[in-house]
Amino acid sequence: NDLINSIKKNKNFEKFTYFFFCDGPKKNYISDVRKIKDNIEIIQKFKIRKKIIKRKTNFGLAKNIINGVSSILKKHEAIIVLEDDLEIDINCLEFINILLNKFKNDKFIGSISGYSYAHNFKKLKNLKWYKTHRHCSWSWGTWKHVWQKVKWKNPTSQSLKKFKSSSYKVGDDILSLLLAQKLNLINSWAVRFNYHCIKNNLYSINPRFSLSKNNGYGINATHTLNIFKKENINFINSNINFRDFGKLKFHSELNNYIYKKHKSSMKLKAKILLKKMIN
Repeated sequence: NDLINSIKKNKNFEKFTYFFFCDGPKKNYISDVRKIKDNIEIIQKFKIRKKIIKRKTNFGLAKNIINGVSSILKKHEAIIVLEDDLEIDINCLEFINILLNKFKNDKFIGSISGYSYAHNFKKLKNLKWYKTHRHCSWSWGTWKHVWQKVKWKNPTSQSLKKFKSSSYKVGDDILSLLLAQKLNLINSWAVRFNYHCIKNNLYSINPRFSLSKNNGYGINATHTLNIFKKENINFINSNINFRDFGKLKFHSELNNYIYKKHKSSMKLKAKILLKKMIN
């Protein structure tokens, strides 16, 4: 398992307590049952402080994340979340953990992410970290005081109209994804978390170079299907002093680059239009 093997390479990985939320099979598919069993066996061999939560039914990605994170944050003040299709750099856990502690009382930060939208951005060579309106689920952390304020119900049509004027901050795909969520074309916790943070002017903090990558592309993926272009990320894998990063900045040129990376999917818009026509 790429994720667990990469976790083992992280500095002080043993100091964390790990909670594994293993979703149940879809409609008792034999192949799903076998994969889940294999994954649990891999987790059981991972010698760290851990608890395995086995879902009896199939929750699906969104419900599993929302329910799992909420249950942990009832007892803890902060959390780091890693989905099973990720691979992380040796510095990822340290980066997220240090910044969760550093910014725990900052009312304008909603999350810390180990992924960087700007990994291949060439113009700012000296930038070490940055803040952006766009939150990412590919290795991230947040706090109880942020998570507990998120309203998971789908936004109303009136709310989406109001939000349209704010979508320029993050990429116009967010509005399309929210509409797709409303029409039950997708089932995403992340777009709803983004929506909450954007509305409340909460930033995400990201490293200049990505400390995680998504290996979950393909026909079996929930959201990153084979139609998406996989980004080529080479980890730095060297010791970095995250306690001496200098001043945290919102860089307009960089965030404009991030915005342009998130154009609305025409295929998604077509599906939404078709759904409207059918109904």
